[in-house]
Amino acid sequence: MVRYTIDSHIVAFPSKLIAQTGGAHIYNIMLNGDRDNGTLVGRGDFIETDLYAEAAVPKFEGRINEVAENGNYRIEVTAPTDALFVYMPATIAEDWTNDFMKESNFFNGDGTAVRAYSLVPGDTFEVSAKAFEGTPVAGAKVTATAKGLYKVAATA
Repeated sequence: MVRYTIDSHIVAFPSKLIAQTGGAHIYNIMLNGDRDNGTLVGRGDFIETDLYAEAAVPKFEGRINEVAENGNYRIEVTAPTDALFVYMPATIAEDWTNDFMKESNFFNGDGTAVRAYSLVPGDTFEVSAKAFEGTPVAGAKVTATAKGLYKVAATA
């Protein structure tokens, strides 16, 4: 979903998640608010075949390993978690102007179903600087906020 005003959102990518190769679950989650790719959500009650409600964000622990070539930050999952990583490929129309074609304009709207990837220790994913509360730096530990963002803690 894209709005016709230019708001900047998180840019994310599921770099190396075991769920991508069938080693963990990918759930369909019905959102109860607008969510950017890369945010974390919880799996709530069953709605219907392969669809669950969004729930509060479970505990999450990770570490920023490095800055990727595209400027995003690579986070590695460091502890078992029930948090789910939201990621839907951006749907961008070819006839939009260059300003509207930026992936940072994309978000997942309230009431839509999204893919949400299970996370296991050792998984890595990328998120842009907008995903953080605090200043992201390589080596910093991160936890999840109630909004599914990443709170930067002390550096290693």
